Amino acid sequence: MVYRAKMTRILSTIESLYNLKQYTIVSDNKDSYIEVDNEEEAELIERLNKLEIERMNTYLTLIAKRNIR
Repeated sequence: MVYRAKMTRILSTIESLYNLKQYTIVSDNKDSYIEVDNEEEAELIERLNKLEIERMNTYLTLIAKRNIR
């Protein structure tokens, strides 16, 4: 079975771990996904992607707070 994991925000991280020529990459107009053979692996990729979104949102909030002063 194949599991699809969103990797939009962590493409460079995934490229450093996987030879993307050996995996199916699916993209739509706003997101990119990698197809892997293991559910746990897909869940870890999804978690990294969500954490990157959270990290970026936190960073932008910090920038906004700094600019208020």
